[in-house]
Amino acid sequence: MDGASNVSGTWSSIGGVLRDSFPNWVASFCRSIGSGSVLNAELWAILDGFNVTWQRGLSKVVVECDNRGAIELLQDGSNEDNPLLLVQMIKEVCNESWTVSFEHVYREANQVADFMAKLCISRTYDLEVSEDPFPGVQQIFLSDKKGIT
Repeated sequence: MDGASNVSGTWSSIGGVLRDSFPNWVASFCRSIGSGSVLNAELWAILDGFNVTWQRGLSKVVVECDNRGAIELLQDGSNEDNPLLLVQMIKEVCNESWTVSFEHVYREANQVADFMAKLCISRTYDLEVSEDPFPGVQQIFLSDKKGIT
């Protein structure tokens, strides 16, 4: 899952891909989220990714994200309320009937999610979900699957 934002924060978008354990394509998603920071976009990508995952009935989730700050916020085991509402919402979703883990990955290992996030920069605020790869992402996905990217 990934978020994209320009330097001034005047636009942000999110995207992600769901893969099974082999890792074959399950679904992808993206949407524009308006203005905001990169961290905000990353957190929205994770929350939307959980919603797409839940709708497909998947019970074991490994979230790969290239934003170390987002991962650290979500792995924080403190019982104190986090001031970021998105962090609270994601932690609540993690308490559902499934197994969730978070992993920091480098940007090079997150190329499909990055592509999906950038794809929706100027698109709708509605979440776009597809079981088939969006045009242009297939080659990136195949390279990623082979460990090339």
